[in-house]
Amino acid sequence: MMDIIKISVSDIALYVKYIPRSIQQEYIFNEQILLMGVLQMDIPSGVVVLERSGNAVSMVYMNLADTVKDTEYEDAVFLEVLTYVREEGYQKFAVEYQRSLRPRLHEICEALAFDFEDLQSGYFRFRLKDLKNDILKKGSYGNVKALKDVKQHTIDAIAAKARDTYELYVDAPIYAADYDADCSCLYMDKNIPKGILLVKQSDSEIGVSMLYSDGTAMMAPLEMLQYMTDRIYQKYPEEMYCSVTALDDRMVAFVKKLTGLEAEYRTRAVLQLKNA
Repeated sequence: MMDIIKISVSDIALYVKYIPRSIQQEYIFNEQILLMGVLQMDIPSGVVVLERSGNAVSMVYMNLADTVKDTEYEDAVFLEVLTYVREEGYQKFAVEYQRSLRPRLHEICEALAFDFEDLQSGYFRFRLKDLKNDILKKGSYGNVKALKDVKQHTIDAIAAKARDTYELYVDAPIYAADYDADCSCLYMDKNIPKGILLVKQSDSEIGVSMLYSDGTAMMAPLEMLQYMTDRIYQKYPEEMYCSVTALDDRMVAFVKKLTGLEAEYRTRAVLQLKNA
């Protein structure tokens, strides 16, 4: 049995392992953030984060226990959230996702007659062996520093800017120990951080969880990407997959130039609700 409940402040501790630190902090100061707990057989099994704006609400984050992920229970969670939104009287419900990564969710949205639009952010996924050797810049990177070689206050300075762009999706603060500190990097200009690229590694994939430039150093994104691909190419098996999410057209262009691939754009699904 699956239930969705509004998490009270006193019950947050029961769900804290499902809530990134950045969202915990945002929840304290932002009254528009709503935390919903997922109960499976009365056991806390995940969290859904909703963000309210007038008569509309968006599902901005979902983290479920392994026993729930990629099953009919995950479908049930989404439908329960939609039911809650209807009952609360909201007039519009939206969710963003990657179609290739969430095909079940997309099928549900299609069946419920959501409207779809492609967002500017682009998603790339490729094997290291498919990278062309001529795009791998080898040698020194004068303005690019490995995350492990940068002091924490410098990381914090650029991360504060980046989180304004990445909204709720990156933990705060950012610690080198939480990432591949060899392949993650910062772009520095006269000791001032201008960009940051963060890499996390799982058993089967390398994921770029943040790619940000403040726009004042034109080549920062490309040089960080070149540094990253050079390092992961040396460090990981060539069969390993790498995924990159680029949040705007400029970043999409840089990743496309580096990989030679076309981006798959994220989908925003919107449903106009007819409430009594």
